Amino acid sequence: PLPAKRAKEGERAAARLEARRRAEALIAEGRLADAAALIPKALDVTPAMAHEFIRVLRRERIQFIVAPYEADAQLAYLDRTGAVDAIISEDSDLLLFGCRRLLFKLDRTGHYDEVRLERLSACRDLDLHGLGLRRFRQMCILSGCDYLPALPGIGLRTAYKYLLKYHSIERVLQVLRAEGILVDEKGDYEVAFQKAELTFSHQRAYCPKERRLVHLCPLDQNTFPFEEDAFLGPMLPDEVAIGIAEGRLCPVSYEPFVKPVKTVPRPDPGPAVKSPYFAGNVQSSTARVTLKRTYAGPAAVTDLHALYFPATATATGTARPGKRKTIRDYFKAISE
Repeated sequence: PLPAKRAKEGERAAARLEARRRAEALIAEGRLADAAALIPKALDVTPAMAHEFIRVLRRERIQFIVAPYEADAQLAYLDRTGAVDAIISEDSDLLLFGCRRLLFKLDRTGHYDEVRLERLSACRDLDLHGLGLRRFRQMCILSGCDYLPALPGIGLRTAYKYLLKYHSIERVLQVLRAEGILVDEKGDYEVAFQKAELTFSHQRAYCPKERRLVHLCPLDQNTFPFEEDAFLGPMLPDEVAIGIAEGRLCPVSYEPFVKPVKTVPRPDPGPAVKSPYFAGNVQSSTARVTLKRTYAGPAAVTDLHALYFPATATATGTARPGKRKTIRDYFKAISE
């Protein structure tokens, strides 16, 4: 996980545990509808779940990259290098990374809301003309982001007004201290603010051409004011970065994914019937069809679909077009 986001991840984990506790209490009271509304808030997508999705992408031959840290930074890098034309997301933070074209609220009919970074000045609610990406990013950080919590009473509009009036974030923080809104005797907030800004501009991503981790923007190690690993995360060895990007290594533990072995109890196959097509007995039931076939070794029980249609059997039990026989043909022959 990204060190700069550790506090936010802790808050989200605590919120998930609280949602689970409340959902369990509602279930115990028999209020199932109310519990159902809370259960999604208690769920967390684990690397193992993501790996199941990766297996589907591989099967469908869809290209993908697993981000070493934040998906936002990885998408921003692909956008910056011209590898993608647009980004489909519900996360507006991608604008702070400098993503040029975002598609929000994409529905099943293909309709979406398009936001272009170059058109931010056309915003009707706030006059962003001449603000620039850096000041726009500072305004959003000041109102609260994943890398820095918001100050009391400082929302997006208030942050905009302060920056518009005092022009620089340094001057804004001085005024907020004078007004008693910002209370940090050691000046910790300024350091945290600077780290949040650097995280947006210098976070690490995977470069598919160089096959290694790179910074979003080049980083001068001699002038960088902080130990970068403390909030940007460690620079991973190339072989680890490649393994994560290709979905072979877990991005948290850096260990290979191991596919769990699932044991599914077989239903009673029912009485055996004679088949003119296969040596041995074919057993049929309403739940599934199994075939006992003798090999050089011990007898094996194999799924009929997988044995005779390894690449073409579908959930409906019929083969894809182009095959002379279907599963139904075999059912018909067996029953004759």
